[in-house]
Amino acid sequence: MAYQQQKPPPFRRGRQWVEGEVYLGIDPFFYFEDLYRMDGMPPLSYTWLVRQIMLETTPWIEAKDAKGCQIRRVMNQRESFRANA
Repeated sequence: MAYQQQKPPPFRRGRQWVEGEVYLGIDPFFYFEDLYRMDGMPPLSYTWLVRQIMLETTPWIEAKDAKGCQIRRVMNQRESFRANA
């Protein structure tokens, strides 16, 4: 189970299927501060077994955003990881 502390997207109606990209954090501070006290809130704490940790080695490149500011962004087409010793 997971929780998002936001309202659903405005285009969502009833029990529609919604698809998208999400970020799943493993340290939900807001849950331990407030949400766990709410009636009906299911437990969102889990025991994890970490089998491997990978180090992201994807190259970053310098670029300019729409306003001309210098930014760094990851080269998605060259995404790479290696096992962390």
